[in-house]
Amino acid sequence: MSDNFLAILAIIITSILWASAGVVGKILLRELNPLEISLLRSAIASVIMIPFVIKQKSVPFRKILTDILPITLLIVVNVIFYYIGLQWTTVNASAVIYAATPLIVAFLSSFVIKEHITTRKVLGIFIGFFGVLGIIILPALGRGDIGFGTPKGNLIHLFTVLNWSLYIIGSRYLTTKKHYPPVTVTAISIFASTGVLAIINLFIPHLGIIDIIIRPDMILYLLYLGIFLTVITQSLFLWAVQYVSSTTASLTNYLQPVFAFFFAWMFLGERMTASFIFGSLLVLLGVGIMTSETVGAHVRKARSIRTNE
Repeated sequence: MSDNFLAILAIIITSILWASAGVVGKILLRELNPLEISLLRSAIASVIMIPFVIKQKSVPFRKILTDILPITLLIVVNVIFYYIGLQWTTVNASAVIYAATPLIVAFLSSFVIKEHITTRKVLGIFIGFFGVLGIIILPALGRGDIGFGTPKGNLIHLFTVLNWSLYIIGSRYLTTKKHYPPVTVTAISIFASTGVLAIINLFIPHLGIIDIIIRPDMILYLLYLGIFLTVITQSLFLWAVQYVSSTTASLTNYLQPVFAFFFAWMFLGERMTASFIFGSLLVLLGVGIMTSETVGAHVRKARSIRTNE
């Protein structure tokens, strides 16, 4: 299989894993606050990353400070301001704002790192965007609780989306132009997150947190967050960014709502609606259009190999 085709598979797997965060997060939020969860998640991921970092070729500290750290800190800012903004906006409004990520990435990447965006990709972006809107907005309209949030909260979340978009573009720049290993970029991102979140959590009161996190069920949930939803997802994502455009990598923001609603239906008993099915089909169509060139090339190559055999 070609690296481009494997990269698309990696993006799909990453989307599935990230989509499961909502179910696990709802369970953990019954006992812990968001910043505590974020810190424990990053701390576990940091411990897991240490053996992998040791095996990597060392990067000069000056390069870490000037090249990698500024970009990886974008994801730290994203996490912190996401929770701050959520105080003044709704989950629906936030999801719609985040659905604009591929549009923002497509626009910025053409200027920042000179990526060429084809007409086919633009078409796929817009079809997928309307699919996400269908998944999020139509059910809320039916319940009468669409909730557009406040200008303050929405502006904060627009800021976080801009940070996430720049992180996607910057991580592609680090791995393709600067040739830093994805493992190194992932590790510094996780270590930086742990450090910043640890400082913030020093000023937050914690009642009985030790009793909570030593429970077997809490340990399992936190390990899943730290390993599968942090180390594996970020490593897969950064590896994939080397072989596909920033715009294609941002497709995780289209696929996540589809998988998230599916998990909510399976594990939380939420109802599967016609709008979800219709919106999901639009998302898959948009993703299919955007990735058709890569998938088509892989299929043609496979057929050619079979013919030659």
